[in-house]
Amino acid sequence: MIAGGLAVAGVVAGVAVSCARQQSRPKGPEMKPLAVSEQAAAVAQDTEAEGGYVVQWAGVLANPNRWHYGEHPVALVTAYDAAGNVLTRVEQQLDVIPPNGRLAFAGQAELPRQPQRVVVRQKDATWQRATRVPSAFAPFTVSDVLTEKDAKQGTYRVVGRVANPYSRQAGLVVTALLRDASGRLVGGGSGYVKPIKPGEDRAFYVSARPSDPAAKVTKTEVVAGTWGGTRATWENLTLNGLRPVHTTKPTSKPLLDRGRG
Repeated sequence: MIAGGLAVAGVVAGVAVSCARQQSRPKGPEMKPLAVSEQAAAVAQDTEAEGGYVVQWAGVLANPNRWHYGEHPVALVTAYDAAGNVLTRVEQQLDVIPPNGRLAFAGQAELPRQPQRVVVRQKDATWQRATRVPSAFAPFTVSDVLTEKDAKQGTYRVVGRVANPYSRQAGLVVTALLRDASGRLVGGGSGYVKPIKPGEDRAFYVSARPSDPAAKVTKTEVVAGTWGGTRATWENLTLNGLRPVHTTKPTSKPLLDRGRG
């Protein structure tokens, strides 16, 4: 009887020690949620669209986590009529957001009736630890941006060039964000760019519609990033780091080491 009691006590003690050890383990970092920092939506009548209306939206998602990717983020776009009824609800699958990065996105959907309100929310992403330091994530350089208004269509044509600063080839998605004089986001659009070799650039074209036809677009911000829902694209892209700025051999003589003379 005593032996049996000791055995049971030993098991209970072992469980208690195990639970204590589990409770004392340090927890992983708590992830801060993604946030839609900006959004805008535009509605246009289109005779070619099913139902006669097209809604276009644009937004910016921010990842406040310095060491983690936000994988498989989703934008939840809901359009309402004047009575508050839901006309459509779209779940837009977005690209992975790098650590401490921001993702500009845009999309569109056809509607049966004219909406009075469009709201863009986000579903939280799944988090994956980055193996690269924060300084490894350099922005894609955009240049020669030109924005022209198409008065007939009520849209803006945005063209320019985007460069790849990495040592590996990159396929990109380019999003143009239309802003007014105060810097407020009033519309946007996205387009894809064929893979760009290291150190080279390529032209892009994006069509964007403002949320209000009377809005005065005074500035266009262009954001470029890789496409794909997981961290694999960024991890492979940053594997060999950035392409060296200076690739030619120096012609000047090396400095003398006076400390050894």
